[in-house]
Amino acid sequence: MLKRVKTYFYDNILDKNQPLEYRVYMIFLLESYFISILSATTNTLLGKGLLGIIFQWTFIALSTLLLFMSRSTRLKTYYPVLLIVSFIYIPFLFFQTAGYDGTALFFAPLAFFLVSITFRGKIRIFLVGANIFEWVVCILIQYFNPSLIIAHNTPFDKLLDLLVALILSLAGLSIMSASISNAFTSTNEQLEELSKRDALTKVYNRRYLDWFLETELSSCKENNKTLSVLLFDLDDFKKINDTYGHGFGDIVLVEFAAAIQRTLRPYDVLTRFGGEEFVVILHNIELKEALDIAERGRKAVHSLKFRNNIQISVSIGVALSRPEDTMSSILDRADKCLYEAKHRGKNQVYYKDFKLL
Repeated sequence: MLKRVKTYFYDNILDKNQPLEYRVYMIFLLESYFISILSATTNTLLGKGLLGIIFQWTFIALSTLLLFMSRSTRLKTYYPVLLIVSFIYIPFLFFQTAGYDGTALFFAPLAFFLVSITFRGKIRIFLVGANIFEWVVCILIQYFNPSLIIAHNTPFDKLLDLLVALILSLAGLSIMSASISNAFTSTNEQLEELSKRDALTKVYNRRYLDWFLETELSSCKENNKTLSVLLFDLDDFKKINDTYGHGFGDIVLVEFAAAIQRTLRPYDVLTRFGGEEFVVILHNIELKEALDIAERGRKAVHSLKFRNNIQISVSIGVALSRPEDTMSSILDRADKCLYEAKHRGKNQVYYKDFKLL
């Protein structure tokens, strides 16, 4: 049971793949749900107005149903539930739970806070203003007609009610604020990850390659390990663009990158170097295995089939790291090997331990 609850909680709130709007809504729904349970229990024990107690338990029952509905259904109920809670549910409890001596004004900031961050532009200004106006009216009604308010039975009831409300509302605001902050943090992390990716092929970009290769070469030097750099270049790609158009050329690049990715180990890194050139960085590997992976990549690319039986091929230059290597030196050796592969007829893997100055 605990495992199922944990899985549900992760899938609905902690899962970074879910939209930010959905995660914020689930935070609010769960906060309202648990706060209402504790508040309704307290009000029931204190006998704080039958109508208000029924209203609270009805909200709890409906919220329970929402929690077990599909994700799409919950998202559709986001705005109406938020507005009902903000403008009807909590103001109604104001009159049922001792007015401004009771709990409603403690819980109101939870809904007010979410309204202010959920809506945008003129709608937000209107709703925030309307909510403030509504609470001013509620307070004025109590001031001029105190008989409309269900008061506390004893001073002890009042103290207990306010203490529970204060604890719950502060806890609710803290949890909601922290959760929303985490949601925004995860969104920023996703944006940062996107900044490392090539927009077309979705593999890592040149910016990431520069940082990663320098870092890995330093690590190899410190730990006495090696890495290999494979420099891929599509053969006659300009002819493909000129003959079939750049749109088709983009399709070729996407399929080409995907074919290479399928031949790599999970921890190898594929990056787009520029144009039709791609670089693969292989960690802690012997030369023979690096050549085998390069050959698998060559065969995978050559086996791709496009419209009208169009085939493509790739030439690959391989370089093995040395202790004194910089990013520039190892890429220069891979580029020289690539040039030789092109010169020898294309569609092949070439390696030679060139001595570069």
